[in-house]
Amino acid sequence: DGYIRPFLARLNALEPLHYLILWRVKRVLIANSDTYRVLPKVFRPKYELMLETAFNTNLVGEIAYRKESQNLLFVGTIMPGKGLVYLIEAMSAIVAEKPLTNLHVIGAGSDLEKMKEKARRMSLNSNVIFYGTLPHSEVLLRYKNVDIFVFPSIVETSGNVTLEAMAWGLPVIGFDSG
Repeated sequence: DGYIRPFLARLNALEPLHYLILWRVKRVLIANSDTYRVLPKVFRPKYELMLETAFNTNLVGEIAYRKESQNLLFVGTIMPGKGLVYLIEAMSAIVAEKPLTNLHVIGAGSDLEKMKEKARRMSLNSNVIFYGTLPHSEVLLRYKNVDIFVFPSIVETSGNVTLEAMAWGLPVIGFDSG
């Protein structure tokens, strides 16, 4: 809901153009039921739910299984709603029990500096490694070198990164956020 209201505010500014486009198109592809609820009811017969989940499994190399899980991976935009803040907080408890556990964070976004500062304040500098934005080919290689993929997103339309992680044979830990 925190993202939908700002979206609607921007949409209202473009309302005449928005309605003109909706009148002229045959189909409107939407990613989730939240979008369905906020778009004008008069056009609902044109709406079609289409989940954008696909992954080319030909990009997956040989899977290496490790005996001890010590490396976690987060891939995504670093912004509110993606849940990285909760994952960093959880890392404190994880590291207390398994000091060699590392969280590898790939991505950039509005909260990147806040998350780096949070990790530093929690004395997790050596356990939480930020890579920034990487080319997709490098991201795919990172899947091969970790033990668990973590997906703490609170608001998500598809989460293709979970498909990539599973294609590499990684267990995926996610939030049950509805």
